Amino acid sequence: MLFVPRDQPVSGQHERVYVTVHGKPSAVLLATEDLESLEEAIEILAEADADAMRRLHASEAELARGEVERREDLAAAMARRRSQRQ
Repeated sequence: MLFVPRDQPVSGQHERVYVTVHGKPSAVLLATEDLESLEEAIEILAEADADAMRRLHASEAELARGEVERREDLAAAMARRRSQRQ
């Protein structure tokens, strides 16, 4: 059983307590709230990464099919957008 000293608060303090074995870090204790927050962030990032990969593959497929825009056409479209904002 592991006991955390009273002067090492974890819950509500956003502190981490490192557990060492023979002087080397082995585990980390952190508040449940902090763990849940980290898990939520990982889930959001994983979804964003999956979406980014889908868009990348779609773009690569468009390139392979020759579905590209000419530089001049893109420059003209950007110029139109800029003039519409003003």
